[in-house]
Amino acid sequence: MEDKKKKKQSYITFSKKQIVSIQNHHNSNVIDHKTGKVMLMYTIRLPSKNYRTTRFGEDSQGIDRDSRSATISIGAPYISQSDSDSNIYYTYPDPSREFTVQFKGHILGKENSKNIFDKPEPIKIKGDELIDIFRQAKEISKKKQAELKKKKEKEVEKPKQEKADKKGELVK
Repeated sequence: MEDKKKKKQSYITFSKKQIVSIQNHHNSNVIDHKTGKVMLMYTIRLPSKNYRTTRFGEDSQGIDRDSRSATISIGAPYISQSDSDSNIYYTYPDPSREFTVQFKGHILGKENSKNIFDKPEPIKIKGDELIDIFRQAKEISKKKQAELKKKKEKEVEKPKQEKADKKGELVK
């Protein structure tokens, strides 16, 4: 039954906090047919390595992509905002389409008082892999929240137990 859920989910959800930027498409010939203007692109941050089991590995320069912030770009016409929560967005990526995952560079040093950054190589993933990454993040997040809830419940029970023990000692 769990496998059916995984296969049926063909969308991704993300929060407003995961949107890095909204800007015009780098190619001014890409037109949004609804507005007739240059298409706006959402740059969306992917879940960190702590919230996914998919690994991107090292590039040819030996840079560990998993230690970097990763983003993808999706056209604004393909993104919708949730009616029930204005901080939640969703999209239905085509499972066979390729998405380019970009990685944030780190400062290597300075030259002529300008920062020099390394440039991790981007990779391409299919839409179904993208859907899977966001599904993994949701599952891992739920597990971590459940663990945190159990931990808090135990912390609340300890003081109650200690008070009960102290009352028992006073009675004796």
